[in-house]
Amino acid sequence: MKRLIMAAAALTAVAATAGCSQIAQLKPVAGDAVTGVRIATNDVLLDAGVAIQVAPVCTFTETDYTCKGTTTDGQPILAQASQVATDAVPPDLTLAAEESEEGADDVVVLEVTVGDQQIFRGLVSEVLRQNARADQ
Repeated sequence: MKRLIMAAAALTAVAATAGCSQIAQLKPVAGDAVTGVRIATNDVLLDAGVAIQVAPVCTFTETDYTCKGTTTDGQPILAQASQVATDAVPPDLTLAAEESEEGADDVVVLEVTVGDQQIFRGLVSEVLRQNARADQ
């Protein structure tokens, strides 16, 4: 009987530990937003046919993101993004229905310039969504 109780306790401990590690995998990963900004920046540059010499490297503060790179002809690539509340999205940008339905609190607004020419201004989520569909 004692062995049965010990085996049951060990099995319970293993099951509890496995459950915790699986739940931990579901938590958001630190850096999700900066990774999204980096991917969206690269997608915008590729969609615009920009020849990249140095891929943009991104840094961030709490709600602001900056990515800097260089084109093959030496022009600077600058992507700047800010996390804003959904009710503070600039009026010239529209939220996708998914963001309104999901009740997202914040979105990330991205501007990408090459040299002195702005090639994109919009939402990171929209770039990611469009390019996800393009691969299907």
